[in-house]
Amino acid sequence: MSPDEKSPEKPKAEPASVAAEQPQDQSQNVQHVVQQKSLSGVGGWLIFWMIVFGLYSVSFLMLFFVFLAGTVESGLPSGASGALAVETMIFGVLITAAYIISTILIAMQKKLAKLMSLISIWLTALYLMVISVTSMVAQFCTTSYWTGVETCKGIGASGVIMLIFVIIAALIYAGLTSMYFFMSKRVKATLVK
Repeated sequence: MSPDEKSPEKPKAEPASVAAEQPQDQSQNVQHVVQQKSLSGVGGWLIFWMIVFGLYSVSFLMLFFVFLAGTVESGLPSGASGALAVETMIFGVLITAAYIISTILIAMQKKLAKLMSLISIWLTALYLMVISVTSMVAQFCTTSYWTGVETCKGIGASGVIMLIFVIIAALIYAGLTSMYFFMSKRVKATLVK
């Protein structure tokens, strides 16, 4: 081989190594861009919470109608049982509306969806706490059918422990669920309109 033939081979080797480096850089850039775009839009855990909120709204609406039908058919019970029915009907409508509005706002990617979701979650926790107190009172109080007098026996230590547990569990549920809406990158990137 002559020296002229060797010199063209060296320039060919250098562009090949440069060309090999360029696709790697491009693939890294493309991968980074794809990851950034996947955080915006309704998807991942955000769509999971939309489904959960939809199921919650249907459940609380059904609960409302169950108590409404019982009240219409046999009248409002007296005492703590009546309070349980009234609380469930009031909270049932409010929670159903809150979860439906939250789901719609998330689907529309509105900023207000975060606030409405938090309201829905904490309203549910409040309902759980109120209903647990009312249920415990209803469990320990009875109303005489004949006299209409309500008599209550003492609430035992086990009842108080269960009440404290339900209240703590409701607060933990609301706190942990709320953390997603405060800390999620997807929520910050999606709910911007």
